[in-house]
Amino acid sequence: MLLAALAAGCGGGSAGAPSQPAAPLPVLSAAALPRLTPADTAVTAVDLTHDAPIAGFSAQLEAWGYERGTQRVFRGNHGAFTNVVSRTLQFGSDGGAAAYVRLVDGRAADFFGDGSKVAALSSSGRSGYLITAAPCGCHRETPVLLAVLSEGRRVTWLYGTGPGARPARLRALLVQAP
Repeated sequence: MLLAALAAGCGGGSAGAPSQPAAPLPVLSAAALPRLTPADTAVTAVDLTHDAPIAGFSAQLEAWGYERGTQRVFRGNHGAFTNVVSRTLQFGSDGGAAAYVRLVDGRAADFFGDGSKVAALSSSGRSGYLITAAPCGCHRETPVLLAVLSEGRRVTWLYGTGPGARPARLRALLVQAP
């Protein structure tokens, strides 16, 4: 009987079973930009460190309890936007999410170049910033915008670029983003 009890306990319960991968976090619906092609991927801490050359970025993400993220990239040549990136990032605490948003605000030049403009922004209970990337002075330059906000443990990151990209248009998309 002891052997039967041990056999039943080994591998039969959920404690030893591999955990299921977490479901992707919600991102901007594909229906929000129907003329652009969406593609979804997970966002790791390593992916985030590629966004800006910030010394110690990886350690900061770890200290803030970065857990996971999902992004949907929209691409195409239709309408105001030609490239939109919707991310939802999850941290271990409200403070971790808010710290990440403050980092993007405080280091906007590392993300988008010297001369980038930052303005406070709130939307649907979230607070953060709208960043307008510094112009490069190129012929046929395309505006680059980023809204980054947090509420609770989650961060909403909404990047948009295209010939008609304007803050009002990005804010309108932001209302639809989780």
